[in-house]
Amino acid sequence: MDRKEVADLLSKKLNGDLKISYDHLAVLTNYSKRQLIRLSKSLNEKGIDSTLKHGNKGLAAHNRASNDEIDFIVNFKKLYP
Repeated sequence: MDRKEVADLLSKKLNGDLKISYDHLAVLTNYSKRQLIRLSKSLNEKGIDSTLKHGNKGLAAHNRASNDEIDFIVNFKKLYP
């Protein structure tokens, strides 16, 4: 099962639509019981979209050159064709 299917099952469990234990869900999904509890807590706090999105998505790399550095290199290159 992929992460979205697991999140759907957990949201059903949290809403009361699915009467199944975390132990049984762990067997069905191949996730540990602790991971399922952690995911269900995240679903309660953030919602399904934020839970499924990776935390670093959309952030710039820490070792990326700044715009000033890029402009300096471009202008330097223009001096010496």
